[in-house]
Amino acid sequence: MRTLWKILVIVGGLLVGLGPIGIVGGIYRSFASLKTNELAGIGAVGGGIELALISAILSVVGLLLLVAGIIVVVVNKSRSTDNHLK
Repeated sequence: MRTLWKILVIVGGLLVGLGPIGIVGGIYRSFASLKTNELAGIGAVGGGIELALISAILSVVGLLLLVAGIIVVVVNKSRSTDNHLK
């Protein structure tokens, strides 16, 4: 249990940190596609929007992992202080 919170916090932090980079990259990719294929329609921006949506989902998953890691730390601290009181 001691390393579980570290893994959750590190992986969650990485996903939360990299998520916005993917979102911005997807939007940039969509605008670049529109610039080169002005008459192509929605098909030109689909790949960029897909990347942005996947990155947003990964960012939310990372946030959930980060919160879970913090909860594990708080629960472990409360258990260790309860054992000292007995």
